[in-house]
Amino acid sequence: MKLSSARLCLVIQALVSIVAATPLSGAANQPKQYFAASPFVDLGYHFNGKNLTVSWLTEDPQINNIDFEYKKYSAPDWKKATLTKNSVNGHPELTLVSAEMNELPADTIIAYKISKDKKDLFQASTQSLPAPDGAVNFAVIGDVGEGSEAEAKIAEQMKLKEPSMQIIVGDIVYPIGSVRNYLHNFFPFMNQEGGRAKGASELQSTISVAVAGNHDLTTGGGIDARDLDSASDSLAYFTLWKQPLNGPALPGPANICQPRGSKERIADFLKAAGEAFPRMTNFSFDYGNCHVLVLDANEYMNWTDETLRKWVDSDLSASKSRWKIVAFHQPGFNSDWAHREEQRMRHLSDIFEKNNVDVVFSGHSHSYQRSYPLFFKEVAAPSEDREAKAGYVYGTFKLDKAFDGDKNRKPHGVIYIVTGAGGAHLSGGNMENEPGQWLPFTKKFSSKHHSFTFCHLDKDRFVAQQIAEDGSVLDQFTIEK
Repeated sequence: MKLSSARLCLVIQALVSIVAATPLSGAANQPKQYFAASPFVDLGYHFNGKNLTVSWLTEDPQINNIDFEYKKYSAPDWKKATLTKNSVNGHPELTLVSAEMNELPADTIIAYKISKDKKDLFQASTQSLPAPDGAVNFAVIGDVGEGSEAEAKIAEQMKLKEPSMQIIVGDIVYPIGSVRNYLHNFFPFMNQEGGRAKGASELQSTISVAVAGNHDLTTGGGIDARDLDSASDSLAYFTLWKQPLNGPALPGPANICQPRGSKERIADFLKAAGEAFPRMTNFSFDYGNCHVLVLDANEYMNWTDETLRKWVDSDLSASKSRWKIVAFHQPGFNSDWAHREEQRMRHLSDIFEKNNVDVVFSGHSHSYQRSYPLFFKEVAAPSEDREAKAGYVYGTFKLDKAFDGDKNRKPHGVIYIVTGAGGAHLSGGNMENEPGQWLPFTKKFSSKHHSFTFCHLDKDRFVAQQIAEDGSVLDQFTIEK
């Protein structure tokens, strides 16, 4: 039987643990005196397709006695990575340590380990990026870190599907994006810390891509994440994640998440965020045969600005990838009564259509929704005041209702997915059984199950499944080219 590369990764990890004869492999048995948050893998600031970054939180500020080593799993010799450290705003006792793994061969299992004073502390493995024309598996999950039983179950189901990348489409933690909430409501569930019986060690082996949501950078539940006087460790999106800095120069302060509070606390945040602030909320990268564009859909962003629109258009038109996907938090097409009026991302629909974007992923509504393939033509709003205050964007639709993702697999238009049921309390009530309440563009609606999206892309097929917390398939469709 031929093993998938992801499953082989797990086998190799097990063998490495046995050969090393150490109980310190993996997050569940890590020494609590060193790791405040187990290692997690992301793309890094200066991603080039051959490098990945591993970061972790610790209460030990020293890195001179720490070694991070990595290798191709079959190679005999380990290669050392240079370590960097950053302060953590609001937590003078914590240090974020990061290591960049460079010149990684494509589609290869990469083993890595962390040692202190020559004694192994942690071992795990991840998978390098696929070859440019290679098939890919990835998961999409939104509205996650509420510290719930559902979050733990979803993490377990994601681990079973073995994605090599996960895209978190915003509202990573609740109630706001503070370091404290990451430590209590996200890392322990998604990286199975401290010997937890529930959750999964997903982050240490799966590349994570983080999208900025409103709870992360603006407001949620009546709390302002930008108010550093209320939560000095807030805006952790900029201080914990390391993601590509290839986004646009933001035109003016109106398009920037503006931290608030005392000069001292703002200075503390800016020091911790470094070059990530404010640019890191918009970026793109290639992942095998897929181009991924990540956008900031928060209310301060003005996607009618011609400079920003030109950047989106240029980014998508320059890509030669077989598949193109876009990810942001607030959906432009949403039937849930919660957030139905927040339609400002519709302003970019024409650019997505022009550049043959296949699927757009969002969260925000704590449900699963799939649209018909659609074209949207914007028209002038009947009331500018109403649009400005509530976010309505008016227009006409052209829907491809012949596409069923089964017998008819060639859509005409862009498919919009809301996948915001990743762990936070569900919204939508009984709407999945009341299609009369759905807006005309909605094909599928699930409001009774927590879930995530699992995608497989090869040269000619894009297969998507919506997986519930019990492993059942809520929806499935296939796109063919």
